[in-house]
Amino acid sequence: VSMNGGIPRSDTLNSTSSTSTQRKKREHAKKPVQCTTTVIRAPRVLFCLRLGNPIRMAAIAIVEWKPFDIFILLAIFANCVALGVAKPFPEDDSNPTNHALERVEYVFMVIFTIETFLKILAYGLILHPNAYIRSGWNLLDFVIVIVGFVHPLLSCLLTFSCATSSFFINTSCPFLPFQGYSVRVVKTI
Repeated sequence: VSMNGGIPRSDTLNSTSSTSTQRKKREHAKKPVQCTTTVIRAPRVLFCLRLGNPIRMAAIAIVEWKPFDIFILLAIFANCVALGVAKPFPEDDSNPTNHALERVEYVFMVIFTIETFLKILAYGLILHPNAYIRSGWNLLDFVIVIVGFVHPLLSCLLTFSCATSSFFINTSCPFLPFQGYSVRVVKTI
């Protein structure tokens, strides 16, 4: 009942506000987003693998598979835990835990190398706009994998002897083709 002489007033004010509220809700409602963007891939990877190549198709399927991403994230987490558990000792002293963790580091290096290799096969290395190296995170991964190979290869290939000022090639390295031979390279500088 309104104050206008007992005549019930219509709810035009309320109906207008409800209409305008409904209109505002419709205007600001989330509109369905249609996914029209498709991933543009390099027509060739490493100058030889086309999009239809079964090796490349398998690499794409693996790197875009969600469990693969989860596995890599878990490997990164486990690697961080392993690095946190290691206790550095002075003058190359160590303990059995550190020796085990050094071996585990090689396992992580293999996992991350396989990930890098698969992503390069899937996306290309650098020439395409969506290539592996063009992503900042992938570039960081690539640099970490390359740096991870520097120490084992250098320690495997060369051992520096301060007493004689010469380099000795470590012939027990499994990467070298001339295992078992004694090779000495004299430092020239």
